[in-house]
Amino acid sequence: FPTASPYTHAWSPDGKKISATDGPGTTQVFDATTGNFLWTSGGGGKRGHYFTNDSLYVTETSGTTFNEFTPAVDTTPERTRVLPGAYINLTLSPDGKRIACDDTAIVFILDEESFFVSNTFPGAQPSWSPDNESLVYVNGGNLYIHNTRNGGSRQLTFSGSDSYPCFQYKPR
Repeated sequence: FPTASPYTHAWSPDGKKISATDGPGTTQVFDATTGNFLWTSGGGGKRGHYFTNDSLYVTETSGTTFNEFTPAVDTTPERTRVLPGAYINLTLSPDGKRIACDDTAIVFILDEESFFVSNTFPGAQPSWSPDNESLVYVNGGNLYIHNTRNGGSRQLTFSGSDSYPCFQYKPR
């Protein structure tokens, strides 16, 4: 996919689109099958974006501004909201109710509608489990798993060089 210095990417839940952010902070959307370019936000999405669970909207952040776009339709955000902090690495829970994100040192769990912060813990680069109950994240170059029900975390690796973890979704 032709993005300059891509930072992050996200698959749409329906598997039909891929979004990526590049060095200038532009969120771009591509057709996952053909690789054809579909849409660009025109800036501001650097390292903070995801698709909504219905695959209809792509979101991006710029500082504390949270924008929602309909790819291939919107040139300006369809909806804009204010986040309680300047977050990156946003990831939507599979049930669509919570957002996990970080500020490079602390992981935040927010309610998707109100942005109320329900939990924080040291770390970065969170990724949801398919069952919504766990987050895998990085702290000090090691992977940890955090139980969102009881708040406990457990270290998984000890290499000091791990980054950008994710759960592997295995079809049944």
